[in-house]
Amino acid sequence: MGYSSYSLNIDILIPLKAHRLGCKLKNHNNLSAVIEVVEDAINRCGDKEKFSKRKIFYYLLKCEITKETNSLLDNRSTVKKYCEDNNQEDLFENYMRIVDYNLPRKKIDYLYNFQEGRSNMLDELFGGHEISEKDASFLNHTTLKEILDKHFGET
Repeated sequence: MGYSSYSLNIDILIPLKAHRLGCKLKNHNNLSAVIEVVEDAINRCGDKEKFSKRKIFYYLLKCEITKETNSLLDNRSTVKKYCEDNNQEDLFENYMRIVDYNLPRKKIDYLYNFQEGRSNMLDELFGGHEISEKDASFLNHTTLKEILDKHFGET
């Protein structure tokens, strides 16, 4: 089905997943509860360097689920600063590239291509990366609860 055996770089995979999952969650019937769960995850990551990429994932997820609210700019500023302070600027830059790419003119193509296991977005933004079946499954099917359980144990 056109899948690669190679995995995406984690600095691409994290922002992709935050964007994909955030797109799904921003329409949740209890968005305030989802935001609380994400904020709790951010706090649970603490300040340990070994959890910085996890924390960035949750910050990016919060950005995505709040992108149609008044807190969007503050949330983006927070994650940008955190990424800069932790030498993880690529994660924020990749997220913003994804956001810019997915302005309404490209949205249909993006959603179609991920369902098909390939992505013009990856080609256009990140130099022709192919997506493995494992990465496609993670991006398309792994829920926030599953991620939380993996990061923090059963929730």
